[in-house]
Amino acid sequence: MPGIKSGCYIIEALLQSDLRCFYDQTCINQLQSYLRLTPPINITALEKSLPSNFSSNSSIAELLDHLMVEQWTPLIVYEKYYHECQPYQCVYIYKTKNGAIGIITIIIGLI
Repeated sequence: MPGIKSGCYIIEALLQSDLRCFYDQTCINQLQSYLRLTPPINITALEKSLPSNFSSNSSIAELLDHLMVEQWTPLIVYEKYYHECQPYQCVYIYKTKNGAIGIITIIIGLI
């Protein structure tokens, strides 16, 4: 079966395998017949025409390295955080290291 590796350990083989078989319905059917799943699971092949940052022969390890995320779209809404989490207080610490000029300025300011 294309893209399916075998090895001494299942996890080793899985990480080295790729998704080529999962883009081919015949290969999926053959894989299901080997696994003898009861009850059988209705699995359809992945769609080749959909855009992806990964190719069909990208290894499972490569996909996991990227957490199977095509694109991160961060959306930060602090109001929702405070509404959901309802923290008792919000505290932050701002740490800086004063250089020579900063120390001299502080000393002069104290005089």
